[in-house]
Amino acid sequence: MKNALYIIMVIGCLAILVVSHISYQSKLDNIAADAKNAVIAVDESDQKSPSTKNESTNDSTTNNNNTGSGDIAELTGLLGEIPTKEDELTIAYFGSRSIENDGFADVSWPRKLDDLLMRITDVNSTIFNVNSLSSAEVIQSEYLEEVIQWNPDLILFEPFILNDNGVVLISDSLIYIEQMMDSFSEELEETTVVVMPPNPIYSPQLYYTQVQELESYAAQQNYLYADHWQAWPDIQSEEIRDYLEEGRPNEAGHQVWAEFMYDYLTE
Repeated sequence: MKNALYIIMVIGCLAILVVSHISYQSKLDNIAADAKNAVIAVDESDQKSPSTKNESTNDSTTNNNNTGSGDIAELTGLLGEIPTKEDELTIAYFGSRSIENDGFADVSWPRKLDDLLMRITDVNSTIFNVNSLSSAEVIQSEYLEEVIQWNPDLILFEPFILNDNGVVLISDSLIYIEQMMDSFSEELEETTVVVMPPNPIYSPQLYYTQVQELESYAAQQNYLYADHWQAWPDIQSEEIRDYLEEGRPNEAGHQVWAEFMYDYLTE
């Protein structure tokens, strides 16, 4: 009798184990199926959703394409002499964070200049902002090649003298500038390049000397040079502080710079 009970208990335990195993396996299959469906859903979502990532290798490059109300053939001043490749003026703004500094990107002088130029022509521009890199670092980076690949009609080039201040000797800065200008001449034969200093600052000393050397060097090399400093308040006056934010242009400074460049290009 005891043996019979023992056998019955063993059979019962085995039955319980078998049922439990079948139930557990069913749950695993359901989990795996759910996971597979979730992966498929994510993949389909990725395929259907447009990418918002900036595909440029340079995350400090911004593009601005605007339609104006002018005719390329009717442009005056320097703009009237620039050969254009399309029915619009393509501009590359190449410089330090003085051209598009933090807090003032939407009101930077390139954007303000675009707005002014839109009154007379269609504009397609890109800002190549190297931020705080020195000339030595820029020459080793991809920025120069990106400007060349953009193949603009006009390059407004602000060499990195302010970034170089206290870091790179002005003699070396000028060598780097010449290398960049030579690259533009070789790769972009039909592109017009205008060199200009970075923004002025209050009571500059060594920096002022460096900017003077830049201007002299530009004259020696027959570079087009836009001396926008003459449009700013006197560099020795307290007034110029009202045009700067942490040594770079605020909105008032960007406005002065943009208006000068518009006059320089059109008169």
